[in-house]
Amino acid sequence: MKAGKIQLNNEGYPLTPTLSRRARENFAPIFSGLHVSPKTLKETHFTKQELLGDFDIKRAADKFEVLCTTGKKKYKFRHFGITFDEFNSIIGKIFKKAAILGTAVGGTIALLPDAILSQLPYSQIGLPFYCVLVGLISSSLYASVSSYKQSYKKIPELKIQVGQNIDIKDNDIDNATLKGHTSDIEITMRKVGVDGNVKSRPCDGIISAANSNIIIKEEKDFKEVLSYFDTDNLFDAKNYLKLLQKLKEKCPNDKHIFEHKIDNIGNTMLTQFFDVPLTDKNSKTYDEILDILSKEKNLDFNQKGYMGISILEKIMLAENEKALDFASKYTMFNYTPELNDIYVNIQNKDFKEKVKKLNFKYQDLENALRAKSGKALDKILPYIEESELLDRTAIQSQTEWIMDELVNDRDFEVFMCKNYPQLIYDTPTGKKWREGKKNEN
Repeated sequence: MKAGKIQLNNEGYPLTPTLSRRARENFAPIFSGLHVSPKTLKETHFTKQELLGDFDIKRAADKFEVLCTTGKKKYKFRHFGITFDEFNSIIGKIFKKAAILGTAVGGTIALLPDAILSQLPYSQIGLPFYCVLVGLISSSLYASVSSYKQSYKKIPELKIQVGQNIDIKDNDIDNATLKGHTSDIEITMRKVGVDGNVKSRPCDGIISAANSNIIIKEEKDFKEVLSYFDTDNLFDAKNYLKLLQKLKEKCPNDKHIFEHKIDNIGNTMLTQFFDVPLTDKNSKTYDEILDILSKEKNLDFNQKGYMGISILEKIMLAENEKALDFASKYTMFNYTPELNDIYVNIQNKDFKEKVKKLNFKYQDLENALRAKSGKALDKILPYIEESELLDRTAIQSQTEWIMDELVNDRDFEVFMCKNYPQLIYDTPTGKKWREGKKNEN
């Protein structure tokens, strides 16, 4: 398919300037489960980037809370090179000791008898020279030893704990406490060797094992509560609220209550809620449930339940305006062509207008761009062209963000400008390309 033959139809929604960089960053994942103070990082010679570079730590911090503090044990860590401040400090000490030792030696020599002084060559000129020379030699030896000591330090280990939840008071991370189920095995990491290699103790994979143990304990607690309820009767708002309240009581530190499966067909507490019909009779109970949900962090409204039906599909099919208002505050929805099929059949005009204003992330578009696949783009472009739901500005912003942050390939950028200009027409990249073509002509 040739890009020039595709004309995007905005159905009365004209292209506007692209989203700000802050808005485009909404496409990026947010990550905040790692807790380590600058003081601890400095003492243990780690950086946050290094810690997140460890797959097990990143996965643990993505699901639970990871608390890193300075351990008690210290290990020798060899590193070559000293900082500018350390260099200045050593040079200063050299001159200081040269002055002190030179003065001391000079004073001592001056006290020698004249008979001895007369035997020293160039006594009148040599005396200051001898003093300074002795001072420089002795202080240089001191500096060499000092430099060696500074490049061969003992640094403390990094203590790592994983837990369901965390309590941080007054932003004091080093004295924070983990709550609920925690890793019950001592986990530490340290830098060793000339190149600062990282070693974990007691062995690699221990953090992954800690994650698995906490997951098992969480699901056990969750299923125990679930065993006292009829999960086939959760379409009733009152029954759903009773189960939700009991789960919050018995599993207060479980942040994944709305992710655990409640049946064998793939439903969770979150997907099940959007199967509860909103009526005049149950509106008060419905609001109580929404109040509990509003206090939860990181709810995934892109979850899919039975038959792979997403939460947004449930909301749109029911034309549930209250549910839509609630969910739209917290998420950028994953777009699928099925959503457009539902959208075109919505009868309530006000509800339809609200759906049109939702923020979408088109995962298939991201996959095609990251794969740098023209064939994959050709397959999804008709769905973009024919969609009445997708906002073209958002599509272009998503395309630009992916090109800038995830692909970063100049040749592919040129390929996109030539073959798929409609995906980046109003972005800085597209404008720059058009200006370049004008200058060439």
